Amino acid sequence: MALNRRDILSGLETILGTVTGITTVVRSYGGGANVVRGGEEGIDISQYAEAQLPLIDLIEPEELNDEEMTSRRSIQFLDTVLRVYFVDWNDNVQGTYETLVKNIRDKVGAEFRVNGTATACWIVDISKVLGEVPLWNIEFNLRVKYYLDQQVT
Repeated sequence: MALNRRDILSGLETILGTVTGITTVVRSYGGGANVVRGGEEGIDISQYAEAQLPLIDLIEPEELNDEEMTSRRSIQFLDTVLRVYFVDWNDNVQGTYETLVKNIRDKVGAEFRVNGTATACWIVDISKVLGEVPLWNIEFNLRVKYYLDQQVT
């Protein structure tokens, strides 16, 4: 089992790249023009063509530790946001939205341990559809739990 966030994020990016219906997966580290929910920054979506959508922006997560663990091995949590951009020319985006949500939830559920790099990964919540015709986005808040061996890292 990997004991660092780089492997977990890389594994998560690989898993999300195999979601049916997703064309592009990018990781952002802040500094983007779009600040939407919760103050997280992400990519500048205007830099991407319609052919690259639906797109998942994996925003660099916040890392928290479990204060109860006092040994050399501690529990870490990564709280990250997946912002999914998609194009739908209808005012009612229900079909596109539901399909993307189902496919992402199924893939995260099937890869619960992020290819063996984490102890658990789950979707904490999903936002409502944001945006306007034709560009829409939804956000998934993910929490990843893993053990960090402080003698190794």
